[in-house]
Amino acid sequence: MHNHQDAISKYMYSDDSHYKYNQNQAYRLQNQGMIQQEQQQMEFQKQKYQNIEQQEALIQYYVYEDFQNLINLLYSYQVVKRHFKSQPRHPAIILSKNKIMLQLSISNSIHSDLYQTNKSYQDQNILKKEKENVKSMIKKMRNDIQNNDLDKESEAYLELYIKYSMGDHIEFKQFELQKMNQDYNFNQGVLDKIFPQISYVDEQIKSLRQRKYYNIPSVQQIKIKAQEYERLTENKLLINYPLNNYNYRSPQKQDYHNFQLENPKYQFNQFTNISQSLISSSSQTQKKQQY
Repeated sequence: MHNHQDAISKYMYSDDSHYKYNQNQAYRLQNQGMIQQEQQQMEFQKQKYQNIEQQEALIQYYVYEDFQNLINLLYSYQVVKRHFKSQPRHPAIILSKNKIMLQLSISNSIHSDLYQTNKSYQDQNILKKEKENVKSMIKKMRNDIQNNDLDKESEAYLELYIKYSMGDHIEFKQFELQKMNQDYNFNQGVLDKIFPQISYVDEQIKSLRQRKYYNIPSVQQIKIKAQEYERLTENKLLINYPLNNYNYRSPQKQDYHNFQLENPKYQFNQFTNISQSLISSSSQTQKKQQY
């Protein structure tokens, strides 16, 4: 009888152990599942945060690099007008002015694309914040006009930039280029090379996407870059159009080819294609994030 009870007790204890073991296993598996789920959620949040950082950096890059290009051209325009002050209709002045108008068209195109491809509430807020910062920078640059670093004409161009590129809603706008006076006999190829070319490099965008960070320039840093651009333009003017020369040159055989590669309309098409491809790439990245 005693042996029979031991057998029953042994069976009961064994059954209880199996129950506890199974219960522990179930709890462990459930716990592991919850941990994995939490890890996946954390990874998703991390990726989402990184994507937001990346998109913010790209928006900042487009906004401030575009603004820098405009300021560069405005400063460059000052030195061109000073160099040819006795010849207000010199082709260099007209070309310099056309490059500003071209840049205003490019800015409008870029900001139109930014508005169209960044529809989320968060991206719109980022874009609006950076635009407000740029407008604040422009206000600070009023001192440059008072100090004659920039003239009233440049102030008018900045107003056009604010009106057609800095608003909350961007309407498509292309500015007309001034016709060149064909009576001048000058070397168009040399003239175009005076002005440093504006270009976006794919490597900069790739690097930005890896870093997920863009260092926003201060108004002083933007002015320093523009002044460097101004000095570069002045040096090239002195080399190609010395002040003791009558500032005209005879055309050369390759002038037409150089003009074709570097004239404002050609540059606008090239630049617009680049900007659209970069914005499109940014848009595709956003769509992938949604899935």
